Amino acid sequence: MSAYTIWGCNFSIKKSVLLEIGGFHPDGMPKEQLLYRGDGEIAVARKITTLGHKSLYNPNVLIHHWVPTKRMTYDYIYEWAYRAGISSSYSRIREKNKIPNIHFIHLLKEIRHIRITCKVIKNKTERKTIQNNYIKGLIKGYKTHVKAVKKDRSLLQWILKESYLV
Repeated sequence: MSAYTIWGCNFSIKKSVLLEIGGFHPDGMPKEQLLYRGDGEIAVARKITTLGHKSLYNPNVLIHHWVPTKRMTYDYIYEWAYRAGISSSYSRIREKNKIPNIHFIHLLKEIRHIRITCKVIKNKTERKTIQNNYIKGLIKGYKTHVKAVKKDRSLLQWILKESYLV
């Protein structure tokens, strides 16, 4: 199983492997520090896969994740996608080791993914609204982050840090 399919609350990893790959990149950030958000477990999953480690699914591991009602709104979907756009910009900057141009071609995979995911929504108007909010948020977050990094060299230094382990 690819490490890319394991993420979020149910992600666990051996400490030795986590230390070997340099730990997690920053992820959950308060609103006022959102531009310092990274790509969290996504980067860990990439590194695990690159090193040839295996990822396992354990059906006996169970989490209970309470999702508040405020997360079931179109505005929240936009905000969630906005944060994903910041993470995409962060990943792209680390991958290329420089500030990218503002173009969205590499966001197409994420856009395709949300379209496929939303196919289970029967109401076409609702499905389209969710997709549009996600795409708008994703692009806006990406664009905002790239512009901020161009203006603030300390933000670029933060993104390109070798490790965030203290």
